[in-house]
Amino acid sequence: MLEQAIEIDRRMPVVVVTRCLNMKCYVDAMHSGALDYLEGPQASVEIARLIETHSRPHGAAASV
Repeated sequence: MLEQAIEIDRRMPVVVVTRCLNMKCYVDAMHSGALDYLEGPQASVEIARLIETHSRPHGAAASV
C-alpha cells in the first residue's frame, strides 16, 4: 500500500501503523519513503502529534 501511495503522489505523507514492531518492515517502510512507522496502542497519540507537526507551515513554532 505504501508503494502505491507514493506512486500516486510522492509528496503525500504516509504513516505505517502496526500492532507489533517488525524491524525488517520498519526499515523497508522508512527506505520506501514512509514519514513514520508507529507500533502498538499508543499509535493514535503519535498520529495526532504527526498531523500537528506536519500541518504547520515550515518554520512555524509549536504551540506550548
